[in-house]
Amino acid sequence: MNDELDYIAPVAVFAYNRPDKIKACIGALEKCELANKTELFVFADGYKGDKDKEKVLEVQEWLHDYVARKEYAFSNVTLVIKKQNAGLARSIIEGVTRLMDTYDQAIVVEDDLLVSPLFLRYMNEGLEYYKNNKKIWAMASYGYDLKALKKYDHDIYYGYRASSWGWASWKDRWDTVDWEVSDYQQLMKDKKAQKKFCRGGGDLLTYLTMQMNGKSDSWAIRWNYAACKQDMLTVYPRLGLVSNHGFDGSGTHSGKSGYAEVLNLSDNAYDITFEDLKLDKRITREFYLLHTDTFWKKVKRNASLKGIIKILKRL
Repeated sequence: MNDELDYIAPVAVFAYNRPDKIKACIGALEKCELANKTELFVFADGYKGDKDKEKVLEVQEWLHDYVARKEYAFSNVTLVIKKQNAGLARSIIEGVTRLMDTYDQAIVVEDDLLVSPLFLRYMNEGLEYYKNNKKIWAMASYGYDLKALKKYDHDIYYGYRASSWGWASWKDRWDTVDWEVSDYQQLMKDKKAQKKFCRGGGDLLTYLTMQMNGKSDSWAIRWNYAACKQDMLTVYPRLGLVSNHGFDGSGTHSGKSGYAEVLNLSDNAYDITFEDLKLDKRITREFYLLHTDTFWKKVKRNASLKGIIKILKRL
């Protein structure tokens, strides 16, 4: 990795009602190389009602105290506190747009993520290396446990799916997103376009449909769709640099899951070499299957004679 960087991107952290999560998230970022050269922006959403009020105000009180003490490891910390609840999607769209308009690039982290000490250097060097490569949509930091990576000879790979678990991108990409998805009806009539969209996983179209039908409020699925329409790819590290600790039932959009502890970050202090690569078909195939509800996954879930007969009848 390079010793010198022309520019250090700002970091946006999004918080809501989880005091323990935001403290741990910022604590991990402070341990990153380049933290002392990084501007941190923390966007804290307002509470929805009495049920969330106490925890939301606890988060905001801690953030105000954190900044007032001026003992942080960053070059500067800016708080953006909302009095009224905007929701996660709107908060991220507005917050990232603010940074993109000022800095032309941004690194984005949600409060339930813990990052590796290498995270900021990886993101900044990737932003610099790929900024003029118009095939690259974003930098991701999550490390998937893929069999195809066991004998893979590179430090990074490309994927069709954009990631929301610790990512970075540039203003010229961000500004192309149609947050209204104005061509959704056309997409639903075009099987070829649907197949193209689902190259990153068969679940993508389902998530977009949920978004358009008002059953979810996701900025990330719209971000994914915009990348697909422009045939752009996301850069992933072979070994992960982020762990998601939000699957404990505390998140707005996540329930309890075995996904929580995904890697030991302390094992990932390694140098990363960025390259201009081609899509690896083995990785792409495995990545697709990981995010697709296949026939055999359905059989496994319904591993009884009655359940299997039910699946076969549907088919």
